[in-house]
Amino acid sequence: MEARREAVIEQVSAVSRRLAPDAPEEAIATQVASQVDTWLAGLREGGEAQLEATQRAFIGRTRAAGMPGQLVLTMIEAMRASLLDEALELLDEGVPGAADGVRRVMRIAQRVVEVYDAAFRKHAQALEKKGRILRELTDNSPDGILFADRDGVMTYVNPSINASLGHDVMGSNLADIVDPPEMIAEIARQVTAKGKWDGPIRLVRADGTTKRHRMVAFRVNDAKGELLVRCGILRDLTEEERAEEDRQRLRERIIAAQDEALRELSTPLMPLAEGVLAMPIVGAIDEARAQQILEALLEGIGQHGAEHVIIDITGVRGVDAQVAGALVQAAQAARLLGAEVVLTGIRAAVAQTLMELGADLGSMVTRSTLQAGVAHALAKRKGARR
Repeated sequence: MEARREAVIEQVSAVSRRLAPDAPEEAIATQVASQVDTWLAGLREGGEAQLEATQRAFIGRTRAAGMPGQLVLTMIEAMRASLLDEALELLDEGVPGAADGVRRVMRIAQRVVEVYDAAFRKHAQALEKKGRILRELTDNSPDGILFADRDGVMTYVNPSINASLGHDVMGSNLADIVDPPEMIAEIARQVTAKGKWDGPIRLVRADGTTKRHRMVAFRVNDAKGELLVRCGILRDLTEEERAEEDRQRLRERIIAAQDEALRELSTPLMPLAEGVLAMPIVGAIDEARAQQILEALLEGIGQHGAEHVIIDITGVRGVDAQVAGALVQAAQAARLLGAEVVLTGIRAAVAQTLMELGADLGSMVTRSTLQAGVAHALAKRKGARR
């Protein structure tokens, strides 16, 4: 019986090695020997239930190990044929019980194939279900998803990509839709080196225009590390760019409104009495602010019909030639509109600076405090009425 066992093991191992030349020979020999012993045990009375349980465990292990289903089925068929041959030889030799052994081998073979079919059918159904779910996910994803072979030819593109580009790009080369096409080689190089690439990319639409996308590119390899497929996930940035432009325009409007408010606050013009306006100035005066002061002053004089304008510089940080020139210009422009300018808040240091600069303040009245300037303007106003 041992000789027959070794003969069956050798026959089945030979078939298995042809189907899986890369598999370790020791692993195949161990699996085959275990299965042959199980089958031989099944030839005896009462061994069928043990054989079925053992086969279920064997099929479960092979599936978990990723062994091809065709290889498992071929091993089962090879063992069935070899054991049937041995049983027929025993029958020819007139060994008692050989006929029952032949029938038992046939029943065992049928049962094992049924176990195999049930196990791998269930596995295939699970894979099909998973594949269907993945197809639905990719087909309905708002992001673009594509697969490409090693030559860059797209073997799958989901509807989002076609909708974004305005035509079906299935079967096209990646270089045909990327601008510039040389970018594909650089992306492939980085994916090979780092495993993934993530960055902005421009894709060419059907009308020749381009759209900006963000792409995550990676590759899927087989067990040997060889490329199976190139994958890309793309997000159309058109809406994001439009939203960013809207945000930028809103920021610009807000800044403009703030600037206008600051200009009004930095050049306040307050009516004190009929024909009398006051403009207290605080902070530094540069060229832009000097222009604002002049514009606000002239507009206020025209709007209120002012005859006296008090410019208080108590809060001005420093007076230089630019500030002095702005004050003189304001006074001259006000005089042209028939208004008198009263300059108040001149401290001793400011007066000395004005003298050193040779500022011509002859066209305006000066007072030390805003209160004194108001009193002067009101007195002039009262005298004019008399």
